[in-house]
Amino acid sequence: MLEVKILGVRCVTGEDCPECEEMRARTRAVLDEMGLAEVPVLNPAGMDDFLSYGPTLTPSLAINGKVKSMGRVLRKSVIRHFIEEELAAEEARI
Repeated sequence: MLEVKILGVRCVTGEDCPECEEMRARTRAVLDEMGLAEVPVLNPAGMDDFLSYGPTLTPSLAINGKVKSMGRVLRKSVIRHFIEEELAAEEARI
């Protein structure tokens, strides 16, 4: 199952910035459109989890522990590409 996280300033301030909110909304919409409504869009589980991804610019998109993009809000088509890429990698491991 996919693990999708938006790495943002929430770990520092406790609140999402507008860019992180938009990235989260677009990611949620893409997952829903792909029939993956059961996949949650998570936040890092605290500062240690956030820092485990290394230096990042926010917002960042991490899928299955891999940072796919950082420092910009992605178009939905790009988010879809990254999700499809990870789904294909999961299938190849089976």
